[in-house]
Amino acid sequence: MSKGNLMKKVSLLVSMLVLLVSATVSAQIKAEDINMGGLNLNSTYEQVIACYGKPDVVRQVELQLVDTEILYGDSVAITFSNGVVRKIVVSANNGWRTSDGVHVGMSLNEAMKIYGVNYEEIPDLPGLGYQYVCVPESFVYEPGDTKWIIRLVDPDTCGKIHSITIFKATPEY
Repeated sequence: MSKGNLMKKVSLLVSMLVLLVSATVSAQIKAEDINMGGLNLNSTYEQVIACYGKPDVVRQVELQLVDTEILYGDSVAITFSNGVVRKIVVSANNGWRTSDGVHVGMSLNEAMKIYGVNYEEIPDLPGLGYQYVCVPESFVYEPGDTKWIIRLVDPDTCGKIHSITIFKATPEY
């Protein structure tokens, strides 16, 4: 085999590996990863109540794309749009976690080992904020639903997650 042919084959192999790694990194967050406490962004109000019982607080709100908010204690808030979960915020290590085991109190480094380094930094939050974006495979664009996001926040930069938020993001929300 000539040196030129060997270099072409090595170059082709390296290119294929780069493409494979790139595809793997960009596909790290899947729709099933965007959940908290067994609930996802397609869960209904009725499913939440069936799973966790009567909330401590229920209030009707008039926010853009949100009509109801429920609270469990002072560390779980769930908002709904037309009876479907729009956002879940967990702000204490209270047993709520993602299906991958990510929870409040976990180190950010540990979470990044699970979710990878394909994140977006959130510059307008105090401290550190990272979010992972997923466009569900069955996604069909409709105004009001564009992508699903999981956000990890460390406001005092101690290296631990202080809150986890999963939500549906839209240009107007």
